[in-house]
Amino acid sequence: MEVLFIFLFIAIVFAIYYGNSILQIGIYKLISNVKDKLENTVAEQKEKQGQTDKREKL
Repeated sequence: MEVLFIFLFIAIVFAIYYGNSILQIGIYKLISNVKDKLENTVAEQKEKQGQTDKREKL
């Protein structure tokens, strides 16, 4: 019974240690994806604004 608890404890520590690094990589990828999407939408909005500005000037 004690061996089971020791094994469980080691497994939990292992999962937390490696899960944390995997999570950090996942979060980093998620943040970079969100940044790319935001930059794309901002660029699209600026293009649209540029088009509307040109129309207003004409």
